[in-house]
Amino acid sequence: MKLLLRSMLVLLTVSYPFVVYFGLQNWSASTFAAFLLVIAALRWLSPNLQMGPRYLWVGLLILIAALVWAFEQKEYLKIYPILVNLSFLALFTHSYFKPPTIIERLARISEPDLPEEGVRYTRQVTLLWMGFFIINGSLAAITGLWGSNEVWLIYNGFISYFLMALLFTGEWLVRRVVRRTHG
Repeated sequence: MKLLLRSMLVLLTVSYPFVVYFGLQNWSASTFAAFLLVIAALRWLSPNLQMGPRYLWVGLLILIAALVWAFEQKEYLKIYPILVNLSFLALFTHSYFKPPTIIERLARISEPDLPEEGVRYTRQVTLLWMGFFIINGSLAAITGLWGSNEVWLIYNGFISYFLMALLFTGEWLVRRVVRRTHG
């Protein structure tokens, strides 16, 4: 059952921009509000899949659902990627100033005795991800506020995920080189 819930949540989360794009043309605001509440329920039932407190993600989804439903404005759906980036920025920033950082915690899963230079490296990577969330969130805002639905979909449904994968892969490659250099 957990695997099914997680799979549904991942599918709905990744497909969110596509569902919004399709739905902007075909669904009512109340249908969208119900869709967001389904995602919120799945998030609540899948606490192990999330980074950060689940009430944050569920609260964001309920807030957007309420805005869409109350004001009958489907365009509010475009703020979700902005809020996700702001939330990740807040989580990473908080962990940067109240260590261990999220990146350090992830590194310690595979290397519990992380040396001091590893901790310094994870702090630098945390700063890198914070910068990414600022830029990515800004571009999500620009495409959501001033871009067409097609531009919003292309950025938030493709380019954003590509850039995230590129950063993740690039950091992984750099980390391998750093580990070889420092033994």
